[in-house]
Amino acid sequence: MKPTEIKERKMIVFGTRGRTIAGQEMIEGVKCPNCGNTQHATFGILRYFHIFWIPTFPTSRVAGIMCLNCKGTFTDEEIPGELGRQIRSSVFNRKNTLPMFAGLAIIACLMIFAMITSVIDDRRDIEYLGKPEKNDFYIVDFTKIFKDADSEYNYGIMRVKSVSGNMVELMVSKIGYMLSTGPARDIDKGKAKKNSYYAGETIHIDISGLGKMKEDGAICSVERR
Repeated sequence: MKPTEIKERKMIVFGTRGRTIAGQEMIEGVKCPNCGNTQHATFGILRYFHIFWIPTFPTSRVAGIMCLNCKGTFTDEEIPGELGRQIRSSVFNRKNTLPMFAGLAIIACLMIFAMITSVIDDRRDIEYLGKPEKNDFYIVDFTKIFKDADSEYNYGIMRVKSVSGNMVELMVSKIGYMLSTGPARDIDKGKAKKNSYYAGETIHIDISGLGKMKEDGAICSVERR
């Protein structure tokens, strides 16, 4: 049995970005090479790594000054070393930078929530597998069930056709996906309810073995609608 292949890719957006942070003080004594003015405002350029545009950690901090007369700007290489350190210390303080990385707390909360949800879902799946019902959907990894399954398009659906004694009869989908979200979407959209979604052959499995298939990763999740 070789399912129809459907290619599906999941994109994670990440990279680096930068933000200018205004300083809180004016400095004197540094001569602007453009106009000769000696009064400058301070600022900093904070670059950071992001995931889905949520700042996660800083990658660089650059000190800068802006001439209050001609608005010319100068950064690290053009600023005396000690002055650059003072500017970085005053600009990149907790008040200015911590709020930018509040997204880390959000990510941490989402991860904890996902872990708790996963545990609850696993317990529910084990309960469903112990007492299967007609039209239960099993999102499965075909490579852990069939020797000739495509290793790239390996996720599909097995639907309970009937339950008799200790045996469950399962219909096998014709379609294989690269990600388990593909079969889940077909269930949500009602495609997996149609008998034409499945191959003509069915397989019979002892109910006592379904839990082991879940432990081994052959059954990824169970949907009961």
